[in-house]
Amino acid sequence: MLEPYNGYTGTERQKKYDEYKKLREKGVSVPAVPPCELCGDDDKNLLIEPHSEDYSLPYEWNSPAEYMVCKRCHGWIHKRFNKPEDWADFKLHVRRGGYAWEFTTRECATERRAAAEARKNGSTFNWEPIKGRATRSGDLWWERLTMDPESLKEVWARPRP
Repeated sequence: MLEPYNGYTGTERQKKYDEYKKLREKGVSVPAVPPCELCGDDDKNLLIEPHSEDYSLPYEWNSPAEYMVCKRCHGWIHKRFNKPEDWADFKLHVRRGGYAWEFTTRECATERRAAAEARKNGSTFNWEPIKGRATRSGDLWWERLTMDPESLKEVWARPRP
């Protein structure tokens, strides 16, 4: 069973996901193909899945109600409440042009340790842009996700009544 999210119960979330699967079988809903709408990875073999912010009826299948993201980004979206510093670093990594799968590589682990050390010392770590990739800037949907753990279960967190 799914856990509560944005003030919706696990049961409400499951109902929308079940409807999504039925529509996909009919070819009606948003296709699960790259690129990821968070990290931008466009590898043709990438597993893309829906992340919903809104489980209200009638269901909406496009942003800002739902985003198609890679499995790793989806995991980070939901881990953000328990790992806020890692989530902050993940967002900086993506902003610099990084893909989600790279965030757990040895090279990035070294940068993450350096970022943690900088935080500990009250300074800022400079995440260098990734060569050959565009940095991401502006108003990005995933930057606006709440960090308030009460939003998981509280009805006030619902985007629509």
